[in-house]
Amino acid sequence: MHIPASMLHGAICPVTAGVSAVSLGVGAFFAYKQKEKPSVFKFIAVASLVFAMQMLNFPIASGTSGHLLGASLMVYLLGLPFAAMAMGVILLLQAVFLGDGGITTLGANIFNMGIVATVVSSVVYDRMLAKRVSSTVALSVAAWGSVVAASAVCAFELAACGVASLSRVLPAMVSVHSLIGISESVLTLMIVALVKGGEKAWGNNHRLAFGVLALALAAFCLTQFSSTLPDGLEHVMALIGKGA
Repeated sequence: MHIPASMLHGAICPVTAGVSAVSLGVGAFFAYKQKEKPSVFKFIAVASLVFAMQMLNFPIASGTSGHLLGASLMVYLLGLPFAAMAMGVILLLQAVFLGDGGITTLGANIFNMGIVATVVSSVVYDRMLAKRVSSTVALSVAAWGSVVAASAVCAFELAACGVASLSRVLPAMVSVHSLIGISESVLTLMIVALVKGGEKAWGNNHRLAFGVLALALAAFCLTQFSSTLPDGLEHVMALIGKGA
């Protein structure tokens, strides 16, 4: 769902950059105020895992691929403010060093995946479902919703730039990412189960963070087998005849 630099233009880029910068500033304030803070080591370990998993594309139906977004996973493990900041760092590094997304569209990508996705995850899990259903169901719905919500906002940005009409791009983005969101739910639940197992064995300490880093290293090693199929955004752009 990383928007390349060639896809957005005009006022949407500086506007989303400004909104993202303010949002991350607010997140940093609440992170400072948060009573239970993750250790620096845990923050780095979880961010490294999501960074690696975002590079590992897997095939989805209809000739497209997807990857873990990781918003719900980081909200669950780090809390909302730290999750948003971690996603901002991840997207910045990907844009600067890997060319994944673009510098001019960095604000939009951070807004979609770092702000919208994490906030939706937190609201769905903490505010709406956690006290009504099992944590497994709540987390799976939150993970799915985070992907769909981010894709919908991306569609509005594309429409605002005239890339495609909203009536075409919104249904296409939401339908494709609804499928990707199912994989997001499954992967999120699997990783959380592994982390919980580590907590039972080691406690919430440096050994657990080392375990998360080991998962990140394994994901990095698997990136050589990453699917070459177009991702959800590229697939949608091809479908509506614009190309990505």
